[in-house]
Amino acid sequence: MATMTVDGDVRLHYRLAGTGPAVVFHPGFANTLDIWNWVVRELVPDRTCVTFDPRGHGASDKPDSTYTLDELAADTGALLAHLDLADVTLVGHSLGGAVAFQTALKHDDGRIARLALLSPAIPTFVAAGDLGIGVPREEFSAMRQGLGAGMASMVLGMAEFFFHRTDDATARWLLEKCLEMPVHLAERYFAQLGTIDFRPVLADVGVPVLTAWGEHDRMADLRWVEWLRAANLPGWSVETLAHSGHGMMVDEPEALAALLRDFGGSRS
Repeated sequence: MATMTVDGDVRLHYRLAGTGPAVVFHPGFANTLDIWNWVVRELVPDRTCVTFDPRGHGASDKPDSTYTLDELAADTGALLAHLDLADVTLVGHSLGGAVAFQTALKHDDGRIARLALLSPAIPTFVAAGDLGIGVPREEFSAMRQGLGAGMASMVLGMAEFFFHRTDDATARWLLEKCLEMPVHLAERYFAQLGTIDFRPVLADVGVPVLTAWGEHDRMADLRWVEWLRAANLPGWSVETLAHSGHGMMVDEPEALAALLRDFGGSRS
């Protein structure tokens, strides 16, 4: 197991595979690096794939820290520096998409060349007062209460709708790994979803951005697809995958790998 240290003494578990331009994958809430296994398999012939467990997740340390987006973004930037990566495509899924965006916005020293946000928790996750896209505030409050009251039942219950065509055994295995995150830390990190509103700064990231949603996603609000297309932000592209739910990296790894490969250009 490869590890590196951030923030003094917090060890992060990571894997390196493949050869070629670097693609770094940040998982979503409570997910581990194993959620990327199938898309990594597609990309390793011509990409260096870096997967890792963020703090609090999987085999990484679980310090009693804040678990803000900025804390996890700083960790991600530190990982890129530790591995001395350049011309990186940084991929973030769900809440990890918000972390990836924050990394590019605040914690990049020129290493990130492209940003790929998959079913991301941005521009907002909770519906803003002036815009009806996202989870209603009262529903989000109920989700937070449900997480504290029964994380196991909540996480394992997601197996029915997190993926669209992934087999039940694989879905359950991947979501069981989410339970490696202690509940009190999961509550802190999950609460960050209620703070996200990147609408004013979407154009401030100075690298190309690919966004993608599964057409059967029952967790991320698909109305962001048309909102972003209408916004026509410079350097941003918006795609959908026809046979994916929220976990497109497992539902359609071949199609996602093709998107990422085209987005990243040919092997250098």
